This record gives sequence, structure tokens and C-alpha cells, in this order.
Amino acid sequence: MTDYSIEPLGVLEGHGDAVTSLVCGTNEDGSILLISGSRDKSIIQWQFDLEGKVVPYKDDEGKDHEKTLMGKPYKSFHGHNHFVSSLALNSDCTKLISGSWDKTIRLWDVASASTDKIFKGHTKDVLTVGFSDDERLIFSGGMDNSLKYWNTIGDLKHDNHLFRGWVSCILNFTKDKKKYIAVGSWDGTVHILNSEYNPERTIAGGEYAVTSLSADLEGEFLFIAYKDGTVKVYNFQTENKEENDDKNFKYVIETGVDINCILFETKFFEMFAIGTSKGLQIRRIKVDKKNKPIVFSDPKKGKAQACLSLTYDKSKNYLFAGFADGTIKVYKIGAKEDS
Repeated sequence: MTDYSIEPLGVLEGHGDAVTSLVCGTNEDGSILLISGSRDKSIIQWQFDLEGKVVPYKDDEGKDHEKTLMGKPYKSFHGHNHFVSSLALNSDCTKLISGSWDKTIRLWDVASASTDKIFKGHTKDVLTVGFSDDERLIFSGGMDNSLKYWNTIGDLKHDNHLFRGWVSCILNFTKDKKKYIAVGSWDGTVHILNSEYNPERTIAGGEYAVTSLSADLEGEFLFIAYKDGTVKVYNFQTENKEENDDKNFKYVIETGVDINCILFETKFFEMFAIGTSKGLQIRRIKVDKKNKPIVFSDPKKGKAQACLSLTYDKSKNYLFAGFADGTIKVYKIGAKEDS
């Protein structure tokens, strides 16, 4: 079984409230492009210093400490007047979409940090946004229990009311060269839409809210996180479309803590990252008798801040985690030799 090295490098500071969303891409010069959204109503693009800068600080009790700053805010995107809940980048990293509790979606030009278009139509807070695979459509879901499809000039093309609860997460994935979109809801379901954006199947996994979705590169498995601390690994077989087929769950993982977000990366096929109400955990998907389920936990001790958002850089060498105290922690991830 492969072992992993997880090295905390330092933090990014600049937000005044919880970091609710992170997206990562590549700048024109090949450097890491990281953008974050926050409950402080702002969006920040970051300038990195991956060598880090050690600075002193005092804790709440006045004790001296040191921390490593991994960069600084480069530019801010302002326009939302409530919490920023979700972000998505297009493939060439020139356009950004954001969803907010102000009931709107904004399409941004990344270079100028200016709003190209404001999408209005949700009657309650927007919780999740995403591009279609061909980037001709923008998807949004929210507390009005709807999933909306927009074109990039702001026209509402379709209003989907499959859900009986808040629409909380959207994920694009590919299986056998076919494109799909998975949409999770607080009604406990995940609806799978085909390449024509029509409902193809429903995964009814339980009575608790779906908070986050992830998938492997081949689209063979979906990772579905529920508010009660359960992660179900769904075996996606295109020939089996029966609703609520429990046989399609390959693993069920109990974490015992509220889950806000999950992130699976095929490069690290034996583990996945979980943002919880008690910090960041990196867990093994399946363990034998000689291995513990938790590979890494931050914090290992002391007061825990909820981890609300996760993303990898393009190289998958760095993991970024957004926390309730407004910080973004940076980790270097690697694989050791097989043990």
C-alpha cells in the first residue's frame, strides 16, 4: 500500500471571514493561479511565494510564535453584497463565475477583475455554480431548490426542479468518453444529467444532505459526502440506471464529523481529502488491518477551525484548504515508495 507525505508549508492571509470556495488554474507564465471566495463578500486572486516568508506573530494569549506566509493578495473582485458561496474557472482561466447569497451569479473577466455579466433569477441564496463541459452553459443551484441553466450572455435557458431540497454541489465528469453532470441536493439525492443535460438517473443515498461531490479521472467512482459525516463511494455503471440501488455503493466511510467538502485526485488513488467542522482530514479509501484510516489530520491538537473548501493545483503537488478563520493553508503532497 502506497504511503503519502503531507507537508504543511504555510498560509495565505487576506480574507476577513471564512473561505468558502477555492479554484485553481494556470497563469499565462505557467505559474499557479489560485482564486478564493469568502463570507467577507470578496473574491481574491493570489500572488504566490512558494519559498515562503517566516514572520512573527502573537496568539490570543500574547505568546510569541512564527508563521510562514506563502504569498499575498494580488487582486480583488468586488460586486457581491453577501457571502460568496461558489466559484468556477473556465478551461483557459480567462473567465470566472461566482455564486452568492445575494441570489446572483457573476461572470468575471479574470485579467481585469471586472464583471462581464450578472445573472438574476434565483429567488433565494445561490450555493453552487459550474460551467458545462463545452463551456457554452453555466449551471447554478441554490436554496430555492432549483438548478438553472444559463448561456454566457445571461439568458436563462432552463429551470430544473427535480429537487425537494437545496441544490448544493455540481460536478462535471466523464465516463467511457461520455460527459455527465452530477448534482447534489440537501434532499439526500444526486441527480446525474447526460450530455444533453437531461436527467439520466438518481442516486438516492440517504436522508441526510449531500454537501459535496468528487470523482476519479475515469468517472468510474463518485464520492458523495453527506452532512452526517458519511462518504459513499458510488460505482458508476452506465448500464445500471436503477434508482436507489445500494449495490452500486462500493464503500461507505464513516468519519464521525460533519463534512463540508471532499476532494479525490486519481494521482493519489488510495486517499481523499475531507474538509470537516473540525479541520482537514486526509483519509484512506480502504484500509487493511495494518493501516489507520486517517493519513493526516490538521489540526492534530489544539483548537480546530472548520475546513470549508479544497482544491489542488494543476500539477497536483499542492493542496489548498480554506478555513473558517479566513486563512488558506498550503500543503505539499507526495507519494513515498510502496510499503
